[in-house]
Amino acid sequence: MSIFFHEPDARQDVGFFRFLIDALRRHAGARPAAGPRPLPRMEHPRQHESLWIDWHGVPVVVDMSDHIFLFDLPALERCGVYFKANLNLALAKKVLERSGAAAHAAKIQPFVFLPPTLAGCARLASAAAWARKSAWRPFDFFHVVGVYENPFLHGVPPEADMDISAGLKTNHFWTRYQVQRALRETGMKGFCRLTNRSNSELLDAGGVVRANLDPRIFLLGMLASRMAVLNTLPHAVFPWKALESVALGIPFVVERRPLIAMPPPFDLVPGKHYLELLPELPGFDETAEPDDARAYRLFPEIRLARLRERAQWLKDEIRNPDRMAAMRAEVDAYRRRVLNPEFVAQWFAGVIEQAGAGKGGSSWVG
Repeated sequence: MSIFFHEPDARQDVGFFRFLIDALRRHAGARPAAGPRPLPRMEHPRQHESLWIDWHGVPVVVDMSDHIFLFDLPALERCGVYFKANLNLALAKKVLERSGAAAHAAKIQPFVFLPPTLAGCARLASAAAWARKSAWRPFDFFHVVGVYENPFLHGVPPEADMDISAGLKTNHFWTRYQVQRALRETGMKGFCRLTNRSNSELLDAGGVVRANLDPRIFLLGMLASRMAVLNTLPHAVFPWKALESVALGIPFVVERRPLIAMPPPFDLVPGKHYLELLPELPGFDETAEPDDARAYRLFPEIRLARLRERAQWLKDEIRNPDRMAAMRAEVDAYRRRVLNPEFVAQWFAGVIEQAGAGKGGSSWVG
């Protein structure tokens, strides 16, 4: 018996699977499979990032879609184990019950986004180990995030000085803009940029939105900071940057604890590995139907006065050397224990073996 994986096709982002495939090649003897995958890639209603693995005869699917409401249901029915990144248990139960697939729920296991940069981050962290031992950093915080719009293209809009309103219209831009503004106003030194995601039409004369950073500069900027500040709203999931930050040995900040299940060894703990800027924010609306955006996105009202208050709190945390030393120690222990290929391969194999023996994956179904 052997382990074979079906290479992602040219339309998929290979980066979603690079670290996992490399780990399985090196530590489980996995090899590319000959022939097509058991089922074609799902294209509708959205393109779906997924990987098929033949694990000693057990068909395994790794679902890396960043849409927590989306499942490849034919693949779920066909496979023996279904790993799902960004798994929200309450929403998954609704989706499966509504689609008549609840009988396959026990196959689903939570997964985690493993950035393709993890190996490079580990090398960079190792090279800078001497510097990481010092509490001093050039920057207090790192906040480089992409946006999809720019309300400043034609001058300063009135919303710039207004609370971020609640509602179904995505407040993606204003959350990122106002978080960065509040942090700057504390007097902390930040490595800051709102980036255009390679959309030149978003660049404005005032420099509110600027061009993307070179990936190497991005990681070096994060490494040169005491904490990385990440935005998760409206999705409330961990972005790739979270594990990049941890792999570099840097604690991070998000608006609130993400609303997804993490595999136990990979779980990140607030207060140890990261801080919550607005922990009081609500969760998803569990009364909403699965196709209602309120079931999988957050659109909370955020008052600027509260944001400024919490930014000052964060400054006090960041400027507390004992606090930062304790968090760096937790992050460093996590990255050494979990973010290495051998551990990932062993954990992945263990989950499949337990699921095949009927020992895992069903406790959340009821």
